Amino acid sequence: MGPKRDIVKEWQQAAKRNNMKFGVSNHGEGTWRYWEITRMADTTGPMKGVPYDGWLTKADGKGKWWEGYDPRDLYGQPHKGAKQGAYAGPFPGRDGDPPDSLFKQSLINRMVDLIDNYHPDMIYFDGNIPFGRLDIASYFYNQNQKWNNGKNEAVIAIKGARSEMQSKGAVLDIENAQSDQLRKYPWQTDTALDGWFYTNPKYLLYPDRGPVLTKDIVLQLVDIVSKNGNLCLNINLRADGTIVDSYYKFLNEMAQWMDVNDEAIHGTRPWEVAGEGPTKVLTGTGNQSNRPKNYTAEDIRFTTKGRSLYAILMTWPGKEVTIKSLPKGKKLWFGNIKEIQMLGSKTPLKWIQNETGITVQLPATAPCQYAYTLKISGK
Repeated sequence: MGPKRDIVKEWQQAAKRNNMKFGVSNHGEGTWRYWEITRMADTTGPMKGVPYDGWLTKADGKGKWWEGYDPRDLYGQPHKGAKQGAYAGPFPGRDGDPPDSLFKQSLINRMVDLIDNYHPDMIYFDGNIPFGRLDIASYFYNQNQKWNNGKNEAVIAIKGARSEMQSKGAVLDIENAQSDQLRKYPWQTDTALDGWFYTNPKYLLYPDRGPVLTKDIVLQLVDIVSKNGNLCLNINLRADGTIVDSYYKFLNEMAQWMDVNDEAIHGTRPWEVAGEGPTKVLTGTGNQSNRPKNYTAEDIRFTTKGRSLYAILMTWPGKEVTIKSLPKGKKLWFGNIKEIQMLGSKTPLKWIQNETGITVQLPATAPCQYAYTLKISGK
């Protein structure tokens, strides 16, 4: 309504032009809680006591720019919890009235509209599937098959899958954190370089943290992929759609790392173990605080593709590294190890395998700035 542009359609068309997958997020279920604040009022100042827009009705729009529209289609119906004027943090009204049937149906209608008009490849719900309506999930999957010649390529990501069945029907999302284990079913982390939205540096929510370093994102990516996960990374935009210089710097640095190591990330599958080493990662929403900062020379993560096992060294260990998960006699799916090379380096590598593991002599110079990949292959 405001910009007189179909913003979601523009994003969809841009993604398709560049042969990218197109994802959308839906936080509509939270409107019932989050937007209760629209029925409060300033407690001080010249507008003290003047109700916010959440009390407006369709009739109030006569002669206004929004005439004919009902503000309660946006803010939700007033309900118990809002009238108290007690905004107690990010989840107000949790003990108030549950969402009514009108609100639920409005959200379902919006979801169908989103699916039918924009054909997303992925839908992210900021919670579980709204109201447990699995018919929405099945509708999305069935429609996606129609768009893709009978092949289902749809992904639904939800936070807080509580059962194996939910993990089969949708992808578990662990917001702003990682997993402490290799998981049977694919999952994802969603995180951002610096909060979910661009903020003037002097107003940062976590001013002591600052923008995330490329190294931290790379190490997080490696750990996630080794545990059967994916990283959904938010690149913050200003209000006019532009990107700040520091984020361009990140994108360039990430591209440089991928130029060397993408073979060990894209199209890979996890191995029988995610990795080895003393550094532990916690599971759970962590606002990036669970991200390890100080990996050791013993920390290694594994991925696989074809007839190769990739061992990604989380720090540069020096002249050599010992991989304890590969002792003499260890059976690999491709047979015996015939060759070990470091991605990005042309130096032939020498190695020896005994009962304690396989020790590899490393190149004199690292091929990239962080997370160094050994490709272990059979013939």
